[in-house]
Amino acid sequence: MQKVLKMSMIQTNKTAIKILFLALLFIIPFGEIGAKPSPKIKIAKKKIELGIIYNDDPIKVFYIDVVNKGNDKLKISKVIPDCDCTTVEYDRTPIEPKGEKKIKVTVNLTGFLPVEIEKQVAVYSNSKKSPVIVTITGKIIYK
Repeated sequence: MQKVLKMSMIQTNKTAIKILFLALLFIIPFGEIGAKPSPKIKIAKKKIELGIIYNDDPIKVFYIDVVNKGNDKLKISKVIPDCDCTTVEYDRTPIEPKGEKKIKVTVNLTGFLPVEIEKQVAVYSNSKKSPVIVTITGKIIYK
């Protein structure tokens, strides 16, 4: 009798394991389907070092690379520099998942005294991580 009970328990355990395995096999791949699509902004360089900026060449242009690491379109709603000496240009069309775009940033330090600078640009989007702040540093030197 005990042998029959042990065999029955072993059979029940094997069946339970098979059911669990099959459930996991089918549930895990479909877990993403119920997930809400969302964009995810990624800016690789959040600190841009301009280095030495001479007073006779005070205008610097660089680009901020923006990548969409999410699974929905990323919309950059606005890009706001913290100073009138900084301007930005960017394409306002959405960035597809795994796509990327560049934001052109121009810093015009004409008339600035010799000083170390630190400027910031805020990138606002429909990503949960918004805004993303990019810091620009450098040192103005007179020739």
